[in-house]
Amino acid sequence: MSDISSIPFQTEINKLFEFLNLEPRSYNPSFYIIQHEAIDWDKIQNPPPSRNDFFEISLVAANGELDFTINNQLLKTPKRYLLVTSPGQIRQWKSLRPDIRGYVTFFKGSFFNYRSSKSFVKDFPFFNIEEANVLELTEDQCNIASFYYQQMHKAYSLKDVGQTQFIHANLQAVLSYTNNLYLSSIEHNINTRNEHSIVAQFRCLINTNFIEKRQVNEYADLLSVTANYLTQAVKQVTDRNAKSFIEERLFLELKYLLKYSDLEIKEIAYRLKFADTSQLHKFFKKYQNSTPTEFRNSTY
Repeated sequence: MSDISSIPFQTEINKLFEFLNLEPRSYNPSFYIIQHEAIDWDKIQNPPPSRNDFFEISLVAANGELDFTINNQLLKTPKRYLLVTSPGQIRQWKSLRPDIRGYVTFFKGSFFNYRSSKSFVKDFPFFNIEEANVLELTEDQCNIASFYYQQMHKAYSLKDVGQTQFIHANLQAVLSYTNNLYLSSIEHNINTRNEHSIVAQFRCLINTNFIEKRQVNEYADLLSVTANYLTQAVKQVTDRNAKSFIEERLFLELKYLLKYSDLEIKEIAYRLKFADTSQLHKFFKKYQNSTPTEFRNSTY
């Protein structure tokens, strides 16, 4: 009996390419960039779901209309966009196009000397575990982003560690530009920017603590704010209550284990720290119009 989910978790960038049976390999364990045109997409049609332990911020400059899922949510992408994904997300491409144009970019927080993904997300709140941010671009915006990607790709292709700072500078420019696009896509002022940062940290903390911590006040303590402030900030930024994000992440993990592992229901209940299977069933029925067993059977 397996005690872990069967979804592959790629801790290294090169392991992802091995998993996808692709030849390109990175000489830098913390950073990788490749043109879409250089990828043999025929080798990775209908890839299985997987998780990565690194960030992605990729540019699709043309022919980008694709289907893919992040955390079991189907996304349909526009023609031109920036795709942002975060460590821990379950992702799976549903359709791929060999004529797609742009750049795929992976990097770890350590590339910028960040000690953890949490601190990185604090500075760049468009990275979060619950969703992928697909930021549609105008032609002018795409041209601006393309310049930085072209510079990164050119420097990376030299395979010279002396180019690292130049790559840093251009990736930093991409992140800052993406952050500006992200912030401009929501209603904000100086106060809501601060609140948005708090909410991003809250959602990041949920991903690493949702099994042990189920109450809003526990996260408020971790963030050194009051529970009332955190509740109001989450409501203002997302129009949802804070508790719903905690339960949503727990429910997501519960569905993953039912769908991708062979754990018995009682083992899942123990793993996710439900008091018993009855409590697990009650929680599951709150969000799904079926029992856990019915849901598991329906996925086969």
